[in-house]
Amino acid sequence: MKYFAIACCFLGLILVSSYRKNKSDESEAMKQALLNYFDGIKNHDTLKMSRATTDDIRIYEEGNVWTNDSVFAQMRRLHYSVNFKFDHFKIDVDDMLGHMSYFEEADFIFNDTSKHNLYYLGSAACKKEKDGWKLCFLHSDKHKI
Repeated sequence: MKYFAIACCFLGLILVSSYRKNKSDESEAMKQALLNYFDGIKNHDTLKMSRATTDDIRIYEEGNVWTNDSVFAQMRRLHYSVNFKFDHFKIDVDDMLGHMSYFEEADFIFNDTSKHNLYYLGSAACKKEKDGWKLCFLHSDKHKI
């Protein structure tokens, strides 16, 4: 009986450890969807951005409401280059839904001359779909450092 109890405890530890690793993998997959979206912005790659999001994504930025279509239209109008940096991620995830918050720094250059260093507080909601985690909601607001 004593060996049975020890075996049950050992099995329980393995299951808990596996669950934590799975949560970490899911968190990283959500984070990667966000990074893919912003990499698409950086590289003017709307296909990459579309693949990182649900079809009905909503984006709230500084009082504006966007969809992928409106973001893509704005990208086509502007001549820009950009570099993004992200840090201070906090990610919560369950089986099918997740949320993350983060700090974002965006260094934009418009028309090869006008430089803007912007700082944002960001949050994103993600949904797990058959082909992986997708962004379904983004929100950002300027942050003063």
